Amino acid sequence: MRKTMNKTAVQTAFVIVLALLPLGLVFNDNVWFDEAYTLALIRHDYGGVLDILKTDMHPPLYFISLKAFSGLFGYSILSAKIFSVLGYSAAVLGGAAVIKKHFDAQTAVFYAAF
Repeated sequence: MRKTMNKTAVQTAFVIVLALLPLGLVFNDNVWFDEAYTLALIRHDYGGVLDILKTDMHPPLYFISLKAFSGLFGYSILSAKIFSVLGYSAAVLGGAAVIKKHFDAQTAVFYAAF
């Protein structure tokens, strides 16, 4: 019983570390081209964002959500990066929770790792 609890705790800690790992990349001022494009795009109003995205291949829900997030937390590189990390972390943690529920903890760790 104790060995199973320790194994589950290690697996859970591993998934949490994987979900939070990108936070280390948030706190710098390096901006890649796609990040600069995103920051420039969300400066437009919502209609302008949708007009630009009609000719683009990027997902509109991401940009609309980021625009709303930036409206609440400020237009900055830091807030845009935090928004992306929140989405990534939600996908890892949420996905791992669903996988664990339907399969097992080991499969959830495999999911989080990949």
